[in-house]
Amino acid sequence: MPHKKHIPDWPYCDSNAPNSLVGEKDACGVGFLAQIDGIKSHWILKQALRGLECMEHRGGCGGDGDSGDGAGILCGIPWNLLEAIWPQTKKCTNSYGLGMIFMPKNLEKRKKAELIFEEEAKKLGLSSQGWREVPVNSLVLGTQAKETAPFIEQWLVQGSFEGKELENLLFRLRKRIQNKCRTLFNNIAEEPYIT
Repeated sequence: MPHKKHIPDWPYCDSNAPNSLVGEKDACGVGFLAQIDGIKSHWILKQALRGLECMEHRGGCGGDGDSGDGAGILCGIPWNLLEAIWPQTKKCTNSYGLGMIFMPKNLEKRKKAELIFEEEAKKLGLSSQGWREVPVNSLVLGTQAKETAPFIEQWLVQGSFEGKELENLLFRLRKRIQNKCRTLFNNIAEEPYIT
């Protein structure tokens, strides 16, 4: 099949989709936007939000009509915002990482999980810099979502490595935590989940 020439209409242009995806209608929808030069842009964020609004239900719909599996935008960690609302981030002088974690609702199980996280980090030469409860507006949740919603926390860790070395270490830490939690938590629904 001949390749159709794409004439861009910058900045509102679409690329040619691979032939295997033409006519695909199974999924709710996925959109990809990127700033090719790597420069932060509020315009690209506005375009992503505009695209998200165009999706009818922005994720799978639940049986109650109010719950869904959610959808959103993937972007870089807003360190400036975190420094403004979470003092621990200002104290980190070396390289550090941030984990977004879905924890059990039960406080005792959550504290047990946090201890596992901190112990495993220490074994790899990382130090825990603190935990932050992520604010959630539960008033907008459907009945099914309220029943199963996790407790969401952010975890800040600090180390002495940078770049790929730090990324590899954080990956190892994640796997060690997952393996340890799998053996200690009997119910998979109560296991912490690291995003």
